[in-house]
Amino acid sequence: MKYSDSEIIKAIVAGDDRQVLKYMYDTYFPRMRKFILKNSGDGDSALDVFQDSMVVFYKYLMDGKFDNRYEVGAFLFAVGKNIWYNKVQRDSRNVTLHDNADFMDEGSGVMDYLISRERENAVKTQKYKCMQKLIEIVQATPELKSSLKELYS
Repeated sequence: MKYSDSEIIKAIVAGDDRQVLKYMYDTYFPRMRKFILKNSGDGDSALDVFQDSMVVFYKYLMDGKFDNRYEVGAFLFAVGKNIWYNKVQRDSRNVTLHDNADFMDEGSGVMDYLISRERENAVKTQKYKCMQKLIEIVQATPELKSSLKELYS
């Protein structure tokens, strides 16, 4: 049986994901395996990376962070590719990574999206910290506190 992206998402969120997981493995794993094998990996590494990508996908779904505008397969591949690049870098292998267009067709937009979301979150966090510090300063300075009360009353 073939599943659409929305059917995959609904099944996972509902916890009825047994058949969907098999479908996802059969459909999305071969592309990731091909990429990792071409970039000095092996079958076990490909499976590990795919499983890690699935965990990230599940987390995004459960946290409400997954944007339905992106294809599930492209998201998984982009995350997996990023995981593999990080692993290669950590292992300090002397490897030439092949970043061919046939691997990048759908995933590049997803990575751009993920990077922009992380940046947005970092900016929001910094804004929050600044606001907290400003509140502390205002509360610690009686003349500021009374001036603000007069201004906004």
